[in-house]
Amino acid sequence: MKNIDSQLNDIIESAVEQMKAVCHAALVAGADRGFGAHSRTRRSATLSRAAPRTIAPRRSPEQISELAERFLEVVQAEPGQTMSALAPKLDLPPIQLQVPVAYLKKAGKLKTAGQRNFRRYFPVGDAVGGE
Repeated sequence: MKNIDSQLNDIIESAVEQMKAVCHAALVAGADRGFGAHSRTRRSATLSRAAPRTIAPRRSPEQISELAERFLEVVQAEPGQTMSALAPKLDLPPIQLQVPVAYLKKAGKLKTAGQRNFRRYFPVGDAVGGE
């Protein structure tokens, strides 16, 4: 009986030691990923494999002016809409309309109300059908 108890005890102690070693290795690997140099090298390798950003060519003042007039026509047709509602009507992403909108605001042809995503656009004065 002592022999079986001794063997069983040895087997259990061996299994516990193996589990401790596996847990320790997993803990060290997790800490390295979270805080160590391994995470930085993996992240930089991932970023270096990403496709490089393409920069849109600069638009000429004539192109910006033409786009601003198109945007103003859309605003006149639907005053009080947000950029996310107006931009698809020109088949452009909202970010490409930032400069033309600034041009219209500076020229006094456009006014805005609200902030950020809730900003609404309105035509001003003589921009509205000849007022």
